[in-house]
Amino acid sequence: MVWFSNHLQRVAWMAGLSAHWLRGRRLYLDCDDYEAESNRYSSQWQKRVVARWENSLPRHVRGITVNTRFTQRRLEASGLSGDHIVYVPNGIDRERFARLDPERARALSAEIGLGEAPVVLYVGSLSSPSHPVDLLLEAFACILPARPDARLLIVGGGEDYQTIRQRVQEMGLAGRTIMTGRVDPDDVPNYYLLGDVVVDPVHDDAIACARSPLKLFEAMAAGVPVVTADVGDRREHLGGGQAGLIVRPGSSEALAEGLLTLLSDPGRRRAMGDRGRELAARYYWDVQVHQFARVYEL
Repeated sequence: MVWFSNHLQRVAWMAGLSAHWLRGRRLYLDCDDYEAESNRYSSQWQKRVVARWENSLPRHVRGITVNTRFTQRRLEASGLSGDHIVYVPNGIDRERFARLDPERARALSAEIGLGEAPVVLYVGSLSSPSHPVDLLLEAFACILPARPDARLLIVGGGEDYQTIRQRVQEMGLAGRTIMTGRVDPDDVPNYYLLGDVVVDPVHDDAIACARSPLKLFEAMAAGVPVVTADVGDRREHLGGGQAGLIVRPGSSEALAEGLLTLLSDPGRRRAMGDRGRELAARYYWDVQVHQFARVYEL
């Protein structure tokens, strides 16, 4: 305990020294996610150090960009002026999604044995603190009695990959769930073409509020509707529900109901997909760069 106390004192001293060095310099900061809450820590002192940096650095820079309104409000509540903060949500590489390749998508489908089944798609990291894929598994299990032909496609890897894989086995979902693990980043846009609906499972907590989920923007760019919850900026990004369904957060039953609604209505899926492509235009990086540039005028 003495070592930990002394170590924390040294870290605090270094943080203070760095803050002194930063003062007066023309520096800018991008705040992404809520690191003190969304990461795993082996000891509480590690979390306290991250929290100290996360809370103190914004006070020593000229301007700040944030990708969620939650983070903006959190910084303002700590005493920072909103005049020094520029809101820029996550974005999409226009060229990457201009190269969508239906033939490549069909090849990927054949490689993983997807067949002609309706597909519930999750694309992203498998790290439970930030991405409650267990909530998605529970929702998928709920829809199978009504849609036994459905398949769950999970694209991505992460620290909880094996845990989720084991959970799929325990829930009896292995025959209807495909987990690709990490894939070639160049193929990610084409994986979106395999989904009838994309899912962003979330709880109503600070971690979710502080996230600007890339999968929402990529799904819209690919023309695939989304089912997610009314947490953070998600409703705003989906045009108030024009590009996807907004359901109750943290509820596998609500998530399942949203999935069934879209799986049973191809016309609504197409309309939402078309609207999503239109909305995605505002989130291309070549558009958003002008918002980023504003921070250097502060």
